[in-house]
Amino acid sequence: MKKLGIDLGSSSLGWSLRDGNIFKKKGVITFSSGMVKGQGGYSSPTKDRREARSKRRLIQARKYRKWELLKVLIENKNVPLTIEELEQWSKYKKGQVRKFPENEKFKKWLSSDFTYLQNGEKYKNPYELRVKGLDTKLSDHELGRVLYHLIQRRGYKDIGETDKETQNQIDRRDESGLKEALENNRTLGEALKKDFLDKNKRARNEYPFRNEYENELIEIFKSQGIDTSKDKNNNYNDTFLQSVRKAIIWQRPLRSQKGTIGKCSLETNSLRCPLSHPIFEIYRAWAFINTIKYFDEDNKKITLNQNYRNKLFKDVFLKKDKFKFEDIKKYLDKQFGKKLGYNYPLDSRTGKYETSVSGMPLCKELVTLFGVELENHLLELEKYSENNAPKAIKNYSIYDIWHALFDFDDDYLEKLSVEKFGIQNVTRKINKKDVEISPLVLIKKKLITGYADLSLKAIRKIIPFLKKGFMYNEAVMLAKFPDILGDNWNKLEEEITNLVHNTSKKYSYKKEIVAITNKLIEKHKGLEYPENFAYKDYDYILDESDESEIFMACEGFFGDKTWQNTTNRDEYITDVGLLYQEYFSDHKRSFREVPTLTNLIKEELNRQNIKIDGELYHHSMKKNVYGSPVKYNKNGVEIDVLPEPRIDSIKNPMFNKSMSILRKLINELIINGDIDNDTEIVVEVARELNDNNKRAAIERFQNQRKSKREKYREFLNEFKNQENSSINVEESIPVFELWTEQVFTDDDAKSELKDLPANDILREKNALKRYELWMEQKGVCMYTGKMISITKLFSNEIDIAHTIPRSLLPDTTIANQTVSLAS
Repeated sequence: MKKLGIDLGSSSLGWSLRDGNIFKKKGVITFSSGMVKGQGGYSSPTKDRREARSKRRLIQARKYRKWELLKVLIENKNVPLTIEELEQWSKYKKGQVRKFPENEKFKKWLSSDFTYLQNGEKYKNPYELRVKGLDTKLSDHELGRVLYHLIQRRGYKDIGETDKETQNQIDRRDESGLKEALENNRTLGEALKKDFLDKNKRARNEYPFRNEYENELIEIFKSQGIDTSKDKNNNYNDTFLQSVRKAIIWQRPLRSQKGTIGKCSLETNSLRCPLSHPIFEIYRAWAFINTIKYFDEDNKKITLNQNYRNKLFKDVFLKKDKFKFEDIKKYLDKQFGKKLGYNYPLDSRTGKYETSVSGMPLCKELVTLFGVELENHLLELEKYSENNAPKAIKNYSIYDIWHALFDFDDDYLEKLSVEKFGIQNVTRKINKKDVEISPLVLIKKKLITGYADLSLKAIRKIIPFLKKGFMYNEAVMLAKFPDILGDNWNKLEEEITNLVHNTSKKYSYKKEIVAITNKLIEKHKGLEYPENFAYKDYDYILDESDESEIFMACEGFFGDKTWQNTTNRDEYITDVGLLYQEYFSDHKRSFREVPTLTNLIKEELNRQNIKIDGELYHHSMKKNVYGSPVKYNKNGVEIDVLPEPRIDSIKNPMFNKSMSILRKLINELIINGDIDNDTEIVVEVARELNDNNKRAAIERFQNQRKSKREKYREFLNEFKNQENSSINVEESIPVFELWTEQVFTDDDAKSELKDLPANDILREKNALKRYELWMEQKGVCMYTGKMISITKLFSNEIDIAHTIPRSLLPDTTIANQTVSLAS
C-alpha cells in the first residue's frame, strides 16, 4: 500500500512517497509565505491592497463631493465657474485628459481673493469668511467660498467607535483646548480662528465632529437670511440649503455586502442567516438546552424533561445576553429543590461551571422594549416566514423590526421609534457626554456581526424538532421529512421520529466501534519490522494477544470507571474484533469508515417500506464549503483532481498559500499516476501560525545564525589551510556548531558558566589565533584560573592580551600572547 507523508509549513513543504518499505519519490518545495515584509514587519498583500484601495476611494469620494457642491454653486451663481469648465475637470471622455479649471477668477476665488468683484476684498484665509458670515451679509461668491471650505474638511462622523485610536483623538480635543474653545465660541470656525490661528497655532490638527460642521452651516445660513426650517420628512424647505447639506454633510450608506454572503450548507440556494437574527438566537438557545443533562443518585446522565427545558428557555436564555453555565446550574437546582451535578466541566480553581453560554441578546432587548406581547410572538416565530408573520407591534412583525435594525441608519430608526412606536429618546452617556438617543439605535449598536452556516429557511425547519427535545443531529435529519412526505407526515411522524432516534443511537455505537478499531489500526501501522506482524498476510487470524489488545483498547477508549460500568462490554469487544479482522483481510489495509447516519436511516426506512422522494438533511453536509473535484484531461481520459482550496471561514494568506502549494503537489502526483484513491496520506502541520512579532524574531535569529555560520566557515577554512587538513568544511560546520555549545566540565567552573549567554556571534577576524592560544592554555585563563568555554572564546568577553606587557617587552608574536577574560 502506498503512503504519502507530508510536512507542511508556512514557507516549505517536505514530502516522501513510499510503497511498502520502498521509497519511490521525495522532495522539498520552498515558497514565499504569502506575506510581504515592510517597515512595520510582515503584512498580508491583500491587506496592503485593501488599505491602498481605501485611500484611493477616500480621495475619490472627496472629489465627488467637491464636484457635486460646485455644481450646486454654479447653478446658484456662488462661484466664478461654468458648468463646461467643471465637466472638463470632473467627467471623463475617451481620448481627453481631465483638466483642472484655469479660470483666473476661479483661482482667486480659491485663494479667498474677491478683488475681481466690484468692492471685493481679499482675505487671509477662509476662516475669516466663516466668522464674518455669522454677523455680516456675505456676497454670493463669498458664501460659496465658505461652503467650499466646509466641504474640504467636514469632520468625523461619530459612529460609536470605541477603539483606542479614536479615544486618543477625542482625548486630544481636551488637551489641545478645542473643547474649551468650542464652549467659548459660537461655531467651530470661530473657535479655530480665535483660539488657534490668531494665536499662531495650527487649526487643521484637531479632531472636529461632523455635527459641529453642520451646526456652523445652519448658523451661517440663518445669518444670511436663508430659511432653515424643515418639513415633516425632516428635509429643509429651502432647496439650496437642502442641496448644500446633501453635498457637504450627507453620507451615502455603506454598500450592501449581500453578494459576499455564503450559501447555506443544507439549502444550497439560500443565503446564510445573520447571527443577529431572532430566529438564529432561538435556534442556538434550543440546540444548547438539549445538550444539558444532570446526574441522578446512581450517577447516570438524565435529560431534562420538556417542562424544565421550556422554563429554562423563557426564564434564563430570554432574559440574558451572555452568561456562564453556573447561572443555569443555579436555576435548575432551584427548580429541582436540591443541588445536582451536570454534564459540563467544573473549573478546578473556582469549583464552578465556567463554560460561557450565548444568550439571546436581540430577543431580550426587544422584549424589554416592547413587553410580553412581543415575547409571545417570539415563542412561535419559526412557524412563520417573512411574508406571513403576524403583526406584533403597531402593524410591524418581528421580522420587520429586525430588518429595520439590520438595514437602516440611526436617523430612520429614531424616526420609526418616535412616530410609529411612540418610544421617546433616552439619555445615555456616550464618550463621557449625556446624549439623547433612540432605544432602537442602542439595540442596533449591540447587533452581532457575522453569518451562520445555515439559512433562515433551514433553521425554521429544524427548530420545531429542537423544541421537542431532539439533539441537533437528529433534529437536522428530521427537518426535511415534513416537506418530503407532505400529507403523510402526520400519519408517519411518530414512527419516523422513533426510527431516527433509534438509528441515531445505532450510529453513535458504530462511531465508537470504528474509533476504537482505528486506534488499533493506527498502532499496527506504526510498527516497524519485525514487530509489524501479518505484513501482506491477508489470511491472518486474530489470536489471544490481539484479543488482549482489543480489550485494552476498549478500556482505554472509555476509561477504567466507565468501562467497568458498561453493561455490554462483550458486545463492544466482539464488534471491534470483527472490524479489526476485516482490516487484516483488506488488501488495502485502510482505516475503517463510519457509515453515514443518512444511509443508516435510509436502510431502516426501506426495511419499514417507507418510501421517500428527495434528499434528507445531514448535519455534516458541506457542499458549499469545499469545492467540487475538477476534471483534468490526460490523453483523452478525465481524472479527478483537487479544486482551489477556498474556505470561507479561513482568510489567513499564509494558510491559503500553503494549501495552494499542497494542492499543486497532490494534483501533480495524481496526474503522474504516483498516487490514487487508495493511497494513505499523512500530513504534519504546525499547531498554530506565528504572529507578526514572532515571525520577525525568528528572522532575526536566523540572520544571526547565518552570520555565525559564516564565521565558522571562515574559521574552518583558515584551519584547513594552516594545518593542510582534508576536512570537509561544509559538513564540519554543523559539528563545529554543536561543539561550540559545549563547555568544560571543571567543577570549579560550573558556577561561573551557568549564566553564560549561549551562541555568541564570532567577532575576531583572526579566529585561528584565538583557537590556537586557547588549546595551548587548555581552556584556562592565565590570569584568573577560570575555565574559558568555546562559546566564550569567540565572544567579546575574551581578549587577546600580551603575556609580558608591550611597555616592558615590544614582542607582538604569538609566543607573547594569551587569551584571557576581558573583565
